This record gives sequence, structure tokens and C-alpha cells, in this order.
Amino acid sequence: MSTKILALIFLALILRVLLMSITLHPDLLFINIFPNLFFTDRVYEIFSYIDKNFQNPRLSYYTPLTYYSFVIFQFFYHFVSDSFGNWMSGLYQFYINQTKIAYTKDYLEHVKNAFLFKDLFLAKIPYLLFEIGSLNLLFKFIQSKYLKPTTTIAWVFAPIIIYSTYMHGQYDIIPAFFVLLGFFLLREKPYVSLIAFGVATAFKNYALLFILIVSFVYGKTIAERLKMMLVGFIPYAVSMIPVFINDPKLSVYALFPKPYFVTSLPLSGWPLISRYLHFAALLLSLSGVFLIAFMIKTKDKWQTALSLSLVAITFVLTFAPLVVFHYLLWAFPLSVLWLKKPKTIYLFTTTQVLFAASFMLLANHVQMGLFAPLNPEFFSNLPTFNQIIDRIIPYRIISSVGYLAFILLNLSLSSIILASILFKVRVGSK
Repeated sequence: MSTKILALIFLALILRVLLMSITLHPDLLFINIFPNLFFTDRVYEIFSYIDKNFQNPRLSYYTPLTYYSFVIFQFFYHFVSDSFGNWMSGLYQFYINQTKIAYTKDYLEHVKNAFLFKDLFLAKIPYLLFEIGSLNLLFKFIQSKYLKPTTTIAWVFAPIIIYSTYMHGQYDIIPAFFVLLGFFLLREKPYVSLIAFGVATAFKNYALLFILIVSFVYGKTIAERLKMMLVGFIPYAVSMIPVFINDPKLSVYALFPKPYFVTSLPLSGWPLISRYLHFAALLLSLSGVFLIAFMIKTKDKWQTALSLSLVAITFVLTFAPLVVFHYLLWAFPLSVLWLKKPKTIYLFTTTQVLFAASFMLLANHVQMGLFAPLNPEFFSNLPTFNQIIDRIIPYRIISSVGYLAFILLNLSLSSIILASILFKVRVGSK
């Protein structure tokens, strides 16, 4: 690998180290305050604890594996920080006493931490380690001549990685690592790869799509496909055992808490119609993908599974009723593997991010408010970019155009992928 590429990777590392200490979104706090209960209150199963202690039916932690993983991470934090656990305990007490949504400024002003920058850095170290693991997998794809060395530059400077992981503080980089690992193993060890996809699913259940698609594409019979699905579900099922033991009903709810929240929202009129239209479009599009995966006969099963997986997750980003900005990271590893050319990867993913940001990132706490650790009062009161633009032209015009462009870009990519699959099938059948 050239000195220039290594220098750029080092520059990207420095950027990450700086952002890890000075940026904060409440999501990072929410992810960490509940695992701290394992040490302070001996909470061994979080879903039952929340069900018994919180009246809000819309409150849910992520997944059992997420909880136990961050318990392990925090176990190591205690060796280098005496303040992290106390900070989490204080944040938890502040959180449970809130009657309205609290933002970064509120947490920082009500729960002081003299070692704030150090503890923010600690909280994001697992993300950095899993991204380093992802880069190691990219290097293996490069060694096999599937990707070019400059692909690493497209990865380390990808806006969605930098923003969602090191600024917003969401943990999507962890399941992204296991998805990348799954596709790396898929060529030679399909069943082992399904375990990797299963671990990804146990962190965030979007990866369930990949288990189904891989099973449909690689399985030769109904029995074999069912067997592959069961193998893929093993990590998820194991992670659910503590919840199932305490309350079987909660284990079912824990599978898909977000869809439950969305469908339980009291809506009427166009918002209600729009929600069902989104669900219908998502159901139809994913059914089409699964049907293709089930029916198609192809020599390059790996490429077909990758292609259909990218189409499926792109449909989720396009049609799901509730899509948050950091979900774009779900599709990023697959986009890298399918697009292959570094410039194309960077151009497409950056354009996708910009279109999404135009209508998803409109509040202060997801813009300059992320830098509140530096000065809560100053950064939390800065106007948003959309507010500044709105003084010149109605921002609704830009957000509407961005939304339509986001949909068209995603559907264009999906159409190109599906066309390439069908073309290969037709050529192969001649």
C-alpha cells in the first residue's frame, strides 16, 4: 500500500480521535446508561427491568446482545476511568426524572463531569476498534484483487461513517463489521457466514434480510434453505434466552420494538394513509426481492446474494415509514462491495448522505449542537443550516427536492442492480 494512502488513513484516524472527545448526541448516553445498571443494580436482563420500572410503553432498549456487549465494554472502562460509572449513574437519574425530551445541553448542564472529554472518548473506543476490524476485512478483499487499495480512502472519509459513528455516537458500525465479515466468509464458508449475519442481526435486526436472501440463493432445496435460516438465527435466538426465561411475551416484543412503536402511533388522515402506503411499498418490494432470490439460478451465487441484499436494504431505506439518518450505514458496506470503484463509491454514498441530510438532519442537536461538550450554551443555541437558508428561500423547497432525489437515487441503484442480475441470468441461459 502506498505511502500516500497510509498518510490519508492516518489523517482520518486523527479526525476520528478529535471528534470522539468533543461531540455528543443523547443517543450515546442512552446506549450506555442502561448497561451501567448491570454494575450498580445487578440488572441482568434489561427488557424485564424496563417493563417493570417504566410506565412509558414507547421506551425500549436496543437488543439483548447490545446490552451485554456494552456491559463488557464498560467493564474495561472501569480500569481506566473512575468517573465513567458515576457519570452514567447521574445521567440515569436525570433521565428517569424527565417529563419531556432532554437534549445534549440539558444532560451536560444537569450532570457535570470533570472528565467529560476522556469519558466521551472511552465511550466511542469500541466503535473505533470495530471499524479497524472492518478495514482489516477490506484489506483482505484488496489482497484478493476484488477491491482496489484506494477503496480504503473511500471508506475512512465516508461522511456516514464519520458522522453517525464518531459524532452522533450510534453503534451501527458494530453490526456493519459483522455484515462485512459475513460477505467475506460467504464464498468459502456459507454456514459460518450465516453465523456472522446472525450476530449482526442480534445487534440490529435489519441484517435478518441478508440471512433470508443468502439462504434462498445458496440453498438448493427447501430443506437446505430452512436449515441455513435456522443456522443464521442461532446467535439471535441465543441472545434472546435471558429475556425468554424472564418473560416469553417480552422476547417476542424485543424482536421488533421499532416497528411496534411505529404501528402503535395514534395517527389519522394523511399521516395514517402515508404510513400504510409506506408499509405496502416496503412489503411489495421486499417480497419481489425474496421471490427473485428464491427462483433465480445463477453460477455466481456470491454476487447475486450481495446484489439482492443491497437492493433489499436500499428498499428499507426508501420505503420504511421510519428511517433515521444513521440507518444509511446499514447499506454502506454493501455499497462498497457492489460499486467496487473507489470514486464511484465515494460519489454515490456522499450524494446519498447529502440528499438524506437535507430532510433528516434539521434540528440543532444533530447539527452544531453535537459540539455542545465544547460549550453547551453556545453550540446549542446556534441556528441550524436550514434556518439560515430559510431566511433566503423557503427551506421546504430544498427538503422536498432532497427527499425526492433520495428516493430516485435509491430506486435508480436498485434498478441497475436488478437489471444486471436479470441480464446475467438471460446470458447464462443461452
